[in-house]
Amino acid sequence: MTGLLLMLCLSVATAEPTRTTQLQVSTVDDKLLVDGQIALGITPTMESALLHGIALEYNIDIKLDDPERRFWQNPILLKRTRVKLSFDSLKQTYLLTNLSLQRFSTDRDLKRALMTLGAIQSLPLAQLNQLQPNHVYHLRTRVQLERDSLPNALRLSSLIDSEWRIDMDWQSQTWTYLPN
Repeated sequence: MTGLLLMLCLSVATAEPTRTTQLQVSTVDDKLLVDGQIALGITPTMESALLHGIALEYNIDIKLDDPERRFWQNPILLKRTRVKLSFDSLKQTYLLTNLSLQRFSTDRDLKRALMTLGAIQSLPLAQLNQLQPNHVYHLRTRVQLERDSLPNALRLSSLIDSEWRIDMDWQSQTWTYLPN
């Protein structure tokens, strides 16, 4: 029993949490663009599954809310980016796919691959004519493991086993639209 508890503590200690930096907002050509970095989480169990041929898909959601609107009117905008990480055992490389943009790349380093998949670069979020000048908005970010993409045998396990819990609940920051 003590050995099992020690293994559980060690696996939790080595889990990589999902976290995000503060999003940077810019306006270009009448569009609101968002940049930022999300460090996608992975646990030893997930890494083992990846190395055994099971691809991992993540949903990265970014939404813009108006705090003055009623909850059923929110969000103003919601953008979802779907990314996929798989492993090519013959080439010993990680395959990175942005399913939303149909972009593909490879990397030999897992941590760097996860950072690359979590990079948010000039993501168009809104047209400026949809926003009110000098108005405060909430910019929110969330990351979820796409459990439906897992093989059937792992779906239930991914829901109840803490080794599959790397989701990041909504992180919020305020942003004021100040036209130039």
